[in-house]
Amino acid sequence: MTATVFPLRFTLANRTLLSASLHVVHINGFGRFTTDDAWTALPAQWPKGLDGYLVHSAQVTGELPDLERTGNRLRYKLAQYTHYRTDLRGSFDDFLKTKASKTRSTLRRKLRKFTEADKNERLNWAEYRRPDELDEFFELAIPLAHSTYQAKLFDGALPDTTSFIEQSRSLAERGKLRCYLLFLNEAPVAYLYSPIEDRTAVYAYLGYDEAAAALSPGTVLQYIVHQQLFDDPEVDWFDFTEGEGPHKALFATERLSCCNILFIRDTAKIRWSVKSHVLWNHTIFMLKKVMSCKSMN
Repeated sequence: MTATVFPLRFTLANRTLLSASLHVVHINGFGRFTTDDAWTALPAQWPKGLDGYLVHSAQVTGELPDLERTGNRLRYKLAQYTHYRTDLRGSFDDFLKTKASKTRSTLRRKLRKFTEADKNERLNWAEYRRPDELDEFFELAIPLAHSTYQAKLFDGALPDTTSFIEQSRSLAERGKLRCYLLFLNEAPVAYLYSPIEDRTAVYAYLGYDEAAAALSPGTVLQYIVHQQLFDDPEVDWFDFTEGEGPHKALFATERLSCCNILFIRDTAKIRWSVKSHVLWNHTIFMLKKVMSCKSMN
């Protein structure tokens, strides 16, 4: 496992005012660890120069203090959120039946509206999963990704580095990658990049053209992707990863309460950074609460 720099951000109104850099190894705990046993994901000996480990999406099974000291290590609970995923082990038709009639009607309407907006009045999309198909995917998806709001607001665009593209080829060679593009008037307007881990398609990168937002291209592409993955014998789950959103709630079949847990060395510098972060977040929370009460009066 490779360590990367994790910025412990001090934010105000979605703006980062400053951050403390920690060198951590990221561990995907979804479906593997709970808040009670997340510590078992860590090795007994930590490499020199490593500040700690960040366990993502440990399922919440009980009360967990924000900050706790154990020996010479600190356990810091970061964000807590709803983690969405779709069970793909049935049929797509049965999946649709789990949705309310209003939801099914909304999905049909969005598909029809998008199709009618195309000059050829057809739903035009493509799946890319073989190494020889990735050149076309990246050639079309990268320019689109750079123009999306995901890129402009939070650096969430599809990476375009040589190392990332080579890594994608390696995944494709092993059958561990699914990429999709949705077209409108023969131009790409939405993309999804989804690696396969433990029979799970991971919602890694998705973006869409803001100019086509009224046609719900992201939702339309998710519909198509789910329809394809239900027929994919190598995939059992679709993992929407961290964060919430109406499109995730729309397609998911399961909602689990999860949190991210930072396990780090208890040094004077790290302890000061983490305690300052706890105090900062508590202060911001109380200010928001006060402002909310004033607005109600």
